[in-house]
Amino acid sequence: YCIMIFMSVLMIAQEDFSYKLSRRIAMMYANPDSTSLCILFANPGENYDKTAQVGIFDLKSRKLIYQSPMFSHREDGFKVLDKGILISFQQGRQYSLRLIDWNGNEVWKEDGALGFIYKNEVDLGLVLRDTGTGSAVEINGISLRTGDILWSEQVDFDFVRNIRGIRQFSNSTVLLLSDKLYKYGRKNGLLAEHKYKTSPQGANASIVVSDHHAYMTDWKNLTCFDKNLAAVWSVSHPAMARNELIDEGKTLKLINYGYVKSDAKIMPIHHLNKPYIACYDKQSGQQLSLDYM
Repeated sequence: YCIMIFMSVLMIAQEDFSYKLSRRIAMMYANPDSTSLCILFANPGENYDKTAQVGIFDLKSRKLIYQSPMFSHREDGFKVLDKGILISFQQGRQYSLRLIDWNGNEVWKEDGALGFIYKNEVDLGLVLRDTGTGSAVEINGISLRTGDILWSEQVDFDFVRNIRGIRQFSNSTVLLLSDKLYKYGRKNGLLAEHKYKTSPQGANASIVVSDHHAYMTDWKNLTCFDKNLAAVWSVSHPAMARNELIDEGKTLKLINYGYVKSDAKIMPIHHLNKPYIACYDKQSGQQLSLDYM
């Protein structure tokens, strides 16, 4: 059994109190307005506990108002959103997605998903589904808030295998990095795309979004894109391995760490080149400095 102590700093509680729960707490998060807690129940020391559960504790009534069915605890097993908790239950090779609001009610449910990626700020989730053709995957753009399908499109498996991340581009659009750089709209689906050069040694591509522009590193170049993914400028950079692009106001800082990591059991880290930090002017792309480590 586990005892939770909530102090008055949690805003909704005016005095100290305790509440006994039937399971151990692995992690705990406050919702955006600090009226509820999202609690992960999991056995200690088990990173992939198959008996994990998510609960919602209401701080006003001081009651556990929701406790999910058991699921396999993974890094992406649940996410705390503005409107509630997004939980994914694995069913073989597919997933069932559910949004539970802060009152403990199921808002929407999507079964049979091959994968799911989203951006909370744009109220857009991309659900990947098998078409049964063996050559294409369907993307459903859905509203995170309501679960309504906003649009549907088909892509090939190269798209799915190469998904690297999603970024907010505007209030209604996102950038998705996969085999290409894609721009998706909340209402319109695919709006633009750009083919970039991937690194044969496994170096990642980094993206920064700033001032209605996107800046991206690929194998050989640092490129600035406008809102339609048209190149404003593109400059070459020294050979990269694992890298990070940082927005510093009027400049961009490109950090090359000099190595890549893989899933290999033997020698998962490969040193490729000498680490460096390079700085670029955001408006012109001019390289302002280059310091090797």
